[in-house]
Amino acid sequence: MSRKVLGIDIRSASATAVLIETSLKKSAVIGFIHAPFPEVGEYHERLASAFETISREMDLKEYTCAVSVPSNRFFYRNATVPFSETKKIQQMLPYELESTIPLPVDEFLIEFKKLPIPGPDGDTRIIAAGIEVAWLKSVLTTIETSGITPNTLSPGGYFIVSWICGKDRSHENLLFVDFDGADCALYLMLSGKIVFIRSFPIPAEEANSDVKLWGYIQRSLAGFESLTEVKVSPDAVIINGFDDDSFADHLEEVCSIPVKVLDVTLPEGSVTIENSPPFLPRSCFNGALACALSALEGVKGMNFRKGPLAARNRVVEYREALIKTSVIAGVVLLLWLSGVLTNIHMTRKKVDQFQSRIIEALHTTFPDIKRIVDPVKQMNAEIAALKKAAFASDDTVTQLHAVDMLNEISKRIPAETDVHFTKLSSSEDGILITGTTDSFSSADDIKTRLEKAEGFISVKLTSTEKDGDRVRFKLKIQVSPEQPS
Repeated sequence: MSRKVLGIDIRSASATAVLIETSLKKSAVIGFIHAPFPEVGEYHERLASAFETISREMDLKEYTCAVSVPSNRFFYRNATVPFSETKKIQQMLPYELESTIPLPVDEFLIEFKKLPIPGPDGDTRIIAAGIEVAWLKSVLTTIETSGITPNTLSPGGYFIVSWICGKDRSHENLLFVDFDGADCALYLMLSGKIVFIRSFPIPAEEANSDVKLWGYIQRSLAGFESLTEVKVSPDAVIINGFDDDSFADHLEEVCSIPVKVLDVTLPEGSVTIENSPPFLPRSCFNGALACALSALEGVKGMNFRKGPLAARNRVVEYREALIKTSVIAGVVLLLWLSGVLTNIHMTRKKVDQFQSRIIEALHTTFPDIKRIVDPVKQMNAEIAALKKAAFASDDTVTQLHAVDMLNEISKRIPAETDVHFTKLSSSEDGILITGTTDSFSSADDIKTRLEKAEGFISVKLTSTEKDGDRVRFKLKIQVSPEQPS
């Protein structure tokens, strides 16, 4: 089952989209487009033109979409709060930031991240970002008018930094600088975690000055150190958006730490479409590809698609997958029900066969029974009646069951006595026992012991005779009439 993710990076003068299709075996870039804004018109008109191009040129069906919005539209603040519960921070954060923003706080949409830096007295350090709701809502309306529905809205550069942090950078302290027109976004990462974000304008005459840029960066870092009392020593600087290929070398000479140009790459094993447009700016492609990869990997972070801008229906994103899953589940359920019904039918068939055999056996054994209601119960009742009749004498004197008789005899004769009983029969004259033993004295001993048995009136040894190395004997026992037998 495949899935599509769409990443769109909106910059000051363009919008770039990258479409990735992923399956269990591989991920592939199946489309990308760079749409520059028209040179004239209001911002939202120019934005609408770019998104109409994206919507027209790309096959957008059943996708997840992540969009980055220009970072210069956000304000960023580092703060310290006296508790760590997310819900409490959300409730009090507007009041904490109210004095530091130019408009009423209820006109802003605010997100935050907890920082891995411990605060004083156990407080929690956070970084907050806010954007004017009215402006972002108008941008979202423009985007959705083109037929594209974002699932995630984040500040420019945020998805890039999330990608950088995901590249096993837990041992590094890095600076990311994203230049866009006349604005610059600065991200500080300590041990692979975002701890500081700032956006500042750069005058046109200073846009390509490595010295001026490093001065802005140093002042921003000094402010962070003053707030957190954490000394910052970046291991490297990563830059994006500078047209001059030699700018990284010049900046490295100024700051005396390694400076690298950003190159967002696909996961290992991914493929891309052929005939890539040669005019696609790498800096724009980096942002759009990072957006798509973050959506693909389910990166959690600052998302302004919430509150008044929350998506109305996210089921559409997975509609095709849900339909396929429902069909498969329905087929499995039908197969299961079919198996259950078949098993019930076969079990009932076997029960009917056993019932027929029981009725047949009842008719054969007790032909006098004409009306059959419960064959098993009737069979047990007839068998019980036969047993009772079998143990009752003609004069209604109950005789001792043979098994009870043998039990009484076995209790009187020691286990070490060599004796073998071959026959036990009862009549009106008494009980006759036939057996063999090892000697005549053993036969006499058995007779003597049985005379002491409760309920035996008399025990007579009626015959003894030698049979090879054994002695055959017969005992006749008279039982008391009151003794139940």
